[in-house]
Amino acid sequence: LALASNGDVFAGLASFTPEVQPGIYRIPKAGGPATLFAKDEALPFPNALAFDGAGTLFATDSGTGSVFRFDGSGHAQRWSTHEALTGDKDGCHGAGPGFAIGANGLVVEKDNVFVVNMDKATVVRIPRDAAGNAGAASVIAGPDCEALGGADGRTAAPDGAFSSGGRSFASTSW
Repeated sequence: LALASNGDVFAGLASFTPEVQPGIYRIPKAGGPATLFAKDEALPFPNALAFDGAGTLFATDSGTGSVFRFDGSGHAQRWSTHEALTGDKDGCHGAGPGFAIGANGLVVEKDNVFVVNMDKATVVRIPRDAAGNAGAASVIAGPDCEALGGADGRTAAPDGAFSSGGRSFASTSW
Protein backbone atom coordinates (compact mmCIF):
# COMPACT_ATOMS: atom_id res chain seq x y z
CA LEU A 1 0.00 0.00 0.00
CA ALA A 2 1.05 3.61 -0.60
CA LEU A 3 -0.69 6.85 0.29
CA ALA A 4 -0.64 9.60 -2.36
CA SER A 5 -0.30 13.23 -1.33
CA ASN A 6 -3.98 13.81 -2.26
CA GLY A 7 -5.10 11.06 0.15
CA ASP A 8 -5.79 8.34 -2.42
CA VAL A 9 -4.60 4.87 -1.44
CA PHE A 10 -2.75 2.69 -3.96
CA ALA A 11 -2.53 -1.08 -3.54
CA GLY A 12 -0.61 -3.75 -5.41
CA LEU A 13 -2.53 -6.94 -6.14
CA ALA A 14 -1.00 -10.21 -7.31
CA SER A 15 -3.37 -12.74 -8.77
CA PHE A 16 -2.99 -16.37 -9.65
CA THR A 17 -6.42 -16.72 -11.28
CA PRO A 18 -7.61 -15.22 -14.59
CA GLU A 19 -10.77 -13.81 -12.98
CA VAL A 20 -8.78 -11.28 -10.95
CA GLN A 21 -6.56 -8.77 -12.78
CA PRO A 22 -3.15 -8.22 -11.16
CA GLY A 23 -1.95 -4.65 -11.04
CA ILE A 24 -1.98 -1.43 -9.06
CA TYR A 25 -5.39 -0.32 -7.80
CA ARG A 26 -6.45 3.14 -6.61
CA ILE A 27 -8.96 3.75 -3.82
CA PRO A 28 -10.16 7.38 -3.69
CA LYS A 29 -9.67 9.37 -0.49
CA ALA A 30 -13.45 9.81 -0.26
CA GLY A 31 -13.93 6.03 -0.39
CA GLY A 32 -15.68 3.91 -2.96
CA PRO A 33 -14.61 1.00 -5.09
CA ALA A 34 -11.00 0.37 -6.03
CA THR A 35 -10.25 0.87 -9.72
CA LEU A 36 -7.39 -0.55 -11.75
CA PHE A 37 -4.80 2.24 -12.06
CA ALA A 38 -1.96 0.37 -13.81
CA LYS A 39 -1.10 -3.05 -15.17
CA ASP A 40 1.60 -4.57 -17.32
CA GLU A 41 2.33 -8.13 -18.44
CA ALA A 42 5.72 -7.85 -16.72
CA LEU A 43 3.99 -6.87 -13.45
CA PRO A 44 2.30 -10.10 -12.30
CA PHE A 45 3.33 -9.77 -8.62
CA PRO A 46 3.31 -6.09 -7.61
CA ASN A 47 4.59 -5.89 -4.08
CA ALA A 48 5.97 -2.76 -2.41
CA LEU A 49 4.76 0.68 -3.51
CA ALA A 50 6.27 4.09 -2.73
CA PHE A 51 6.01 7.64 -4.01
CA ASP A 52 8.99 9.90 -4.59
CA GLY A 53 9.04 13.57 -3.57
CA ALA A 54 7.56 14.62 -6.94
CA GLY A 55 4.60 12.26 -6.56
CA THR A 56 5.80 9.57 -8.99
CA LEU A 57 4.70 6.09 -7.99
CA PHE A 58 7.24 3.23 -7.92
CA ALA A 59 6.53 -0.47 -7.33
CA THR A 60 8.58 -3.63 -7.05
CA ASP A 61 7.53 -6.81 -8.80
CA SER A 62 8.66 -9.84 -6.83
CA GLY A 63 8.02 -12.27 -9.68
CA THR A 64 10.03 -10.57 -12.41
CA GLY A 65 12.65 -8.95 -10.15
CA SER A 66 11.88 -5.48 -11.44
CA VAL A 67 11.16 -1.96 -10.27
CA PHE A 68 8.43 -0.10 -12.14
CA ARG A 69 7.70 3.62 -12.41
CA PHE A 70 4.22 4.93 -13.26
CA ASP A 71 3.13 8.22 -14.73
CA GLY A 72 0.00 10.02 -13.48
CA SER A 73 -2.25 8.19 -15.94
CA GLY A 74 -1.02 4.74 -14.86
CA HIS A 75 1.36 4.00 -17.74
CA ALA A 76 3.88 1.45 -16.44
CA GLN A 77 7.57 1.68 -17.29
CA ARG A 78 9.93 -1.11 -16.29
CA TRP A 79 12.39 1.25 -14.61
CA SER A 80 15.07 -1.20 -13.41
CA THR A 81 15.87 -4.88 -13.79
CA HIS A 82 18.98 -6.63 -12.55
CA GLU A 83 20.04 -10.09 -11.40
CA ALA A 84 20.32 -8.67 -7.86
CA LEU A 85 16.54 -8.06 -7.92
CA THR A 86 15.50 -11.57 -9.00
CA GLY A 87 14.38 -14.24 -6.57
CA ASP A 88 15.95 -17.58 -5.70
CA LYS A 89 13.54 -20.05 -4.11
CA ASP A 90 16.51 -21.97 -2.68
CA GLY A 91 18.13 -18.86 -1.16
CA CYS A 92 18.56 -18.80 2.61
CA HIS A 93 18.31 -22.59 2.64
CA GLY A 94 14.84 -22.59 1.07
CA ALA A 95 13.24 -20.74 3.99
CA GLY A 96 10.84 -18.88 1.67
CA PRO A 97 7.41 -19.85 0.35
CA GLY A 98 8.69 -22.45 -2.14
CA PHE A 99 8.71 -20.15 -5.16
CA ALA A 100 11.03 -17.27 -6.06
CA ILE A 101 10.37 -13.91 -4.37
CA GLY A 102 12.86 -11.27 -5.41
CA ALA A 103 12.46 -7.47 -5.34
CA ASN A 104 10.29 -6.68 -2.35
CA GLY A 105 10.47 -3.81 0.16
CA LEU A 106 11.10 -0.37 -1.33
CA VAL A 107 12.36 3.06 -0.24
CA VAL A 108 12.49 5.85 -2.84
CA GLU A 109 14.78 8.81 -2.22
CA LYS A 110 15.81 11.70 -4.46
CA ASP A 111 19.13 10.14 -5.52
CA ASN A 112 18.58 6.43 -4.81
CA VAL A 113 16.02 3.67 -4.69
CA PHE A 114 16.62 0.90 -2.14
CA VAL A 115 15.08 -2.55 -2.56
CA VAL A 116 15.22 -5.54 -0.25
CA ASN A 117 15.48 -8.95 -1.93
CA MET A 118 13.60 -11.45 0.24
CA ASP A 119 15.15 -14.67 -1.10
CA LYS A 120 18.73 -13.47 -1.47
CA ALA A 121 18.74 -11.64 1.91
CA THR A 122 20.22 -8.49 0.40
CA VAL A 123 19.60 -4.77 0.12
CA VAL A 124 20.06 -3.36 -3.38
CA ARG A 125 20.76 0.30 -4.20
CA ILE A 126 19.71 1.74 -7.57
CA PRO A 127 21.05 5.27 -8.11
CA ARG A 128 18.79 7.88 -9.77
CA ASP A 129 20.24 10.51 -12.08
CA ALA A 130 18.99 14.12 -12.23
CA ALA A 131 16.30 13.12 -14.75
CA GLY A 132 15.09 10.27 -12.50
CA ASN A 133 16.51 7.46 -14.65
CA ALA A 134 17.86 4.28 -13.07
CA GLY A 135 21.58 3.63 -12.79
CA ALA A 136 23.26 0.28 -12.25
CA ALA A 137 21.90 -1.73 -9.34
CA SER A 138 24.37 -2.93 -6.70
CA VAL A 139 24.11 -5.00 -3.53
CA ILE A 140 24.97 -2.83 -0.51
CA ALA A 141 24.05 -5.19 2.35
CA GLY A 142 24.06 -8.96 2.59
CA PRO A 143 23.67 -11.63 1.71
CA ASP A 144 22.82 -12.21 5.35
CA CYS A 145 20.16 -14.89 5.87
CA GLU A 146 20.10 -14.33 9.63
CA ALA A 147 19.49 -10.57 9.44
CA LEU A 148 17.73 -10.17 6.07
CA GLY A 149 16.39 -13.61 5.10
CA GLY A 150 12.66 -13.36 4.53
CA ALA A 151 12.70 -9.56 4.86
CA ASP A 152 9.57 -8.10 3.35
CA GLY A 153 8.71 -4.44 3.81
CA ARG A 154 11.20 -1.64 4.12
CA THR A 155 11.08 1.80 5.75
CA ALA A 156 13.44 4.73 6.22
CA ALA A 157 13.69 6.63 9.51
CA PRO A 158 14.27 10.40 9.63
CA ASP A 159 17.88 9.79 10.74
CA GLY A 160 18.59 7.79 7.56
CA ALA A 161 18.51 4.33 9.16
CA PHE A 162 16.51 1.61 7.41
CA SER A 163 14.26 -1.04 8.81
CA SER A 164 13.54 -4.29 7.01
CA GLY A 165 11.87 -7.39 8.33
CA GLY A 166 11.69 -5.94 11.84
CA ARG A 167 15.43 -5.19 12.02
CA SER A 168 17.11 -1.76 11.76
CA PHE A 169 20.22 -0.98 9.73
CA ALA A 170 22.14 2.30 9.68
CA SER A 171 22.50 3.35 6.04
CA THR A 172 25.78 5.09 6.88
CA SER A 173 27.40 1.67 7.40
CA TRP A 174 26.79 0.81 3.75
